[in-house]
Amino acid sequence: MAIAALVLGIVGLVVSFIPCLGMYALPLTVIAVILGALAMRAPKDGSPQKGKGMAIAGLICGILGSAIGAYQLSVYLKVRSAVNDPDFQKSFRDSMEKGMKDGMKDMKKDIDNAAKDLKDTTPDKVEAPKDEAPAKTE
Repeated sequence: MAIAALVLGIVGLVVSFIPCLGMYALPLTVIAVILGALAMRAPKDGSPQKGKGMAIAGLICGILGSAIGAYQLSVYLKVRSAVNDPDFQKSFRDSMEKGMKDGMKDMKKDIDNAAKDLKDTTPDKVEAPKDEAPAKTE
């Protein structure tokens, strides 16, 4: 049980640090905490306990992973409820439309300035380069 607690605790802890996936580590970390707690109990027959260090490590990794996963789950639920709020949707849509309009104005201004600069730097009459010697054809 101690080895299973350690493996599940480490895997759950690593997965809990992955953005947007940390909440899926909760089942692994909860099982790691349970297995770690069970593995730490002394056997009733008096035989020496084996794997106590692994059980403690699995328990600690499981607790940390559970805390991080629970935090990510709470953030996900808050964001989901905010996105479904009609006031948020309206303000988001309005700000996106304003940003698009401002961006289009800036782009048009930049294109006009670039066309003006191009017109100012282009000579009125472009002369073709003169060859010093005409090419001979055989």
